[in-house]
Parts: sequence; structure tokens; C-alpha cells
Amino acid sequence: MDDGETPTDELLARALAKSAASPPRREWDTEGQWRRLRARIAADEAMDGRVVRRPDAGNASRRRWLVAAAVAVVAIGGFVTARHAAAPSVLTVSTTTGQRRSLQLDDGTRVTLGPASSLRVTLSRRARRVELTGLAQFRVTHDGTRPFVVRARETETSDLGTVFTVRAFPDDEAVLVGVTEGRVSLHARGDSLALTAGQSGRADTAGVHRTPLSATSLDGWAVGRLTFRDAPIAEVARDLSRWFGADVRVDERLTSRRVSGSYSSPELGSVLAAMARAAGARVDHAGGAYVLRPDRSGGAR
Repeated sequence: MDDGETPTDELLARALAKSAASPPRREWDTEGQWRRLRARIAADEAMDGRVVRRPDAGNASRRRWLVAAAVAVVAIGGFVTARHAAAPSVLTVSTTTGQRRSLQLDDGTRVTLGPASSLRVTLSRRARRVELTGLAQFRVTHDGTRPFVVRARETETSDLGTVFTVRAFPDDEAVLVGVTEGRVSLHARGDSLALTAGQSGRADTAGVHRTPLSATSLDGWAVGRLTFRDAPIAEVARDLSRWFGADVRVDERLTSRRVSGSYSSPELGSVLAAMARAAGARVDHAGGAYVLRPDRSGGAR
């Protein structure tokens, strides 16, 4: 090696000095890049040993290029690592009829997903967003720097430190939100509504407004309780179909009826019998379907 030149290994070490405190790299073959670079250096040094030449600008330029390449390897590896760390995490979960599912998100939030429902969760450094179809209860780990927002159809429910339930099945007339603990903000079509513990809200074509429906009647399903409060019988039939994985139907002559009831350990037969008594109906079972029809003895009341 010519006098006065800095050894190549020392130049490489200097180039790497600034990256010593960088976090571990992932998904970037830095070691492979170094192997190829050192092989190039070794080849150049072998050539220098066979050919006697005077130090010149070309030789120094080539060494500067090798050091610049080393710096580029480090810089690009760090860039890829930074992009990977900043990328949001996405989770998609769904349930079938008759199935419930509980899960904990990376931020500590716990979700109980109702039957025949699905959600898509996106967590990033700045926000937490959920897209829901169906029924879910959220026990949110509050983070003032990252809002937790649940989007269901045309509504958005924003957590303000709380436990809340969102119901938004495609065949429901409205999106319902019930707050068990804390507060939420419900938004739809330019309107907004603040809800506190024990309150419920409804978003439909008429706008956003509070409802007399208690939050308890919306969240009981998460612990195995079915509760209906003055609910249309056709809606209850759809819920029973989802809950039990059964085909429950209602004769069109009964669609105006409304029923109430609460069942801590529900069984399909007993719930159907109670519904039939309340609606003045009977239950026919044929072809795998349960059909509520007007009672023959007294007719529809």
C-alpha cells in the first residue's frame, strides 16, 4: 500500500461509525452487501499487487467510490428499516353464524366480535381505525395521541376513554352505539352526538340522536345474554339466526309485532317459545327452518 494512504478497512470503519447506534435492521441484506463490497475491494487490491503503478488521482478516486458505496449500503438499509417500522399493522377478523370471538389488539384494546360479523383493524403511529360490519364490543386502551375510531357504514364512533358496543348489520335500519363506561362521540352525515356511560345513540336517515335503549340491552350478548327491548319481531328473528346458526323466519302477518325479553343462558327452543307467546304466534319447524306464524287458535292479535 502506498505511503500516506489511509487503509481501506479504516475508511470503511469510519463510514460505518455513524450507524453504530441505529436499531437492528430487518428485511435488508446488509451483510450480503458487505460481502460483495469487500470482494470488490479484495479484487482491486490483488490487481494493485500485480501491476506496479504510481499513486494517482484515479486510484484515490476508486477508493473514495468504495467508501461512498459503503455509506450508501448503510443509508439504504436504515431507510428500509425506518419504512418498515412506520408501516401500519392491519388485522382482519370475522365470525360465522353462531360464533363469537374475543381478541386483544397490539395496543391493548380488547374486542369481542359478535356472530356473523367482521372487522378490519389498522394500527399506526398516529391513529387506530376499525371498519366494522355486524356487532362488536370494544374495551379501548385510551391513547390521547392516537384516537380509536370505529367506522360502521356511514358512521364513525370515536373513543374518549371507554367501553362501548357498536351494532351495524347490513340489514339493520340504523347503526346503534351503546356506552358501558366512559364517553364516545358518534358522527354521521355531518351530525355528531356525545354519549356517556349508560346512554345509547342511533344513526339513521333522520340523523344522529339518543335513544331510550339502555346500553345494557346492547352489550349483554358479549357475556352470553340475549336482551330485546320492544324490538321488531323480524329483527329478533334475524338475531336468533345469527346467534344460533339457525334459519328463523317470521310470517309477514306478524312483522308489525314487537317483543321484549332477556335470557341469561339462551336456548333456541325456549326463546322461540317465549317469542311465540308474546306475539300470539306458533312455531312451525319444517325443512330445517323455524317459522313464526299467527296462532291457529286465536289468530294474530
